[in-house]
Amino acid sequence: MMLNLTRFEEFVRSIAIDDGYAGWEYEDGESMVNDAVAAEVERLTAENAALRAQLDAEGWRPVSEAPEKKGYYLGWRGDRVVWAGYWPGEYYPDSSPWVDEVGLDIAITHWRPLPAPPQE
Repeated sequence: MMLNLTRFEEFVRSIAIDDGYAGWEYEDGESMVNDAVAAEVERLTAENAALRAQLDAEGWRPVSEAPEKKGYYLGWRGDRVVWAGYWPGEYYPDSSPWVDEVGLDIAITHWRPLPAPPQE
């Protein structure tokens, strides 16, 4: 996607005007608008890095890396995401620790924690 700099500059200038920075410049000619853009880019870059770290921490894991506790997870069957319960030894000693919603063995290749519930 190509960034339309003219529209972006207009947007940033409107923010700067709203914040009282219109027309202010430093001695070296660098405008406060540039500082505002740089600060916002820095803030968004940090937010992006934090979100990526969270996704990596909560990402898909192979079933060879079992969860630390029993419970409900999302599972990947190779063609779709499914609900998966992790209950080692709960049903039959020789059965898979991964079961579907009715307690039947389920063959998944990866799992991940459920996302956080919505905030009201």
